[in-house]
Amino acid sequence: MKSNFLIITLLAVLILVGCAGDDSGTTDKSPFIGGTNGLLLKFMDNFPPAEIFDGGDDPFDIMLTIENAGEFDIPAGELIVTISGIQANSFGLTPGSLTKRLDVLLEGKKKTSEGDTIPGGEETIEFLNLNHVSPLTGTMTFPLRADVSYLYGTTASAKLCYKTNLRLTEDAVCTVEGSKTVYNSAGPVQITELEEYVKGSGAIGIRFKVSLQSNGDVCKHTLAECRNAAHADQNLVHVKVVTNEAGLTCRGLRDGSATEGYARLSEGEAVVQCDQPANVQNDFEKPVDIFLKYRYSEDMSTTLVVKHTPN
Repeated sequence: MKSNFLIITLLAVLILVGCAGDDSGTTDKSPFIGGTNGLLLKFMDNFPPAEIFDGGDDPFDIMLTIENAGEFDIPAGELIVTISGIQANSFGLTPGSLTKRLDVLLEGKKKTSEGDTIPGGEETIEFLNLNHVSPLTGTMTFPLRADVSYLYGTTASAKLCYKTNLRLTEDAVCTVEGSKTVYNSAGPVQITELEEYVKGSGAIGIRFKVSLQSNGDVCKHTLAECRNAAHADQNLVHVKVVTNEAGLTCRGLRDGSATEGYARLSEGEAVVQCDQPANVQNDFEKPVDIFLKYRYSEDMSTTLVVKHTPN
């Protein structure tokens, strides 16, 4: 009896272990690395130095390291850095020399087919040979800010359910009604919610939210920077929805077509709704891909102390 009981127990344990380990194909994995960062910005140590002297005898440099921590490749010429807080002429420069444009491609992070992460590109922006040429009456502290503006994009993907009977829930391969898991590539603007619902006989509806997930500013992606953008061009994100099914139409977008255009963020969010005919011959799941493009601006600050050189 004891031996039979032991055999039965061992068989039960083996069955449980086998079931617990056999989860292949049951859980989707994100095709993206994910995250809400675009760039990581940093002043290099001692560039600028904490303090300098006036009188034109203490030259110094400002250097920024810029790492692409998102998953979008920034094309050459689409990243601009402007130094503010100091007057160019007072530091021996022309006003235009306080703006630099990165003239090389800055690649984003990549996820390999094995699931490994390839880091994004890193570059250094240099502002060289600053020198406070005129004398001061005493020590003065200047706010030093680097404004960075760049083209960026986010790709989001979710699965939609198509069925011959959209309202059928029993013995169905998928369910139309409800929230869907949405995966985003790393970037400061994300699709934070996506819902599918029955729109009517032979049609499904898609509702999703576009959300700013960081503290920077967003504007129309065709602009050079967002700081001085006209009000009409602020808080605009270009949205393109792709289902690869005929008849898709979207609302909440402007200045585009039935499936793409600009969404205006209000308090960091915008809602877009789409209708998709779903007169299908069998039940299946299929992805919807959403492509976002925008100009993103952010800044970082430090201070520069200029001391008077006594005579």
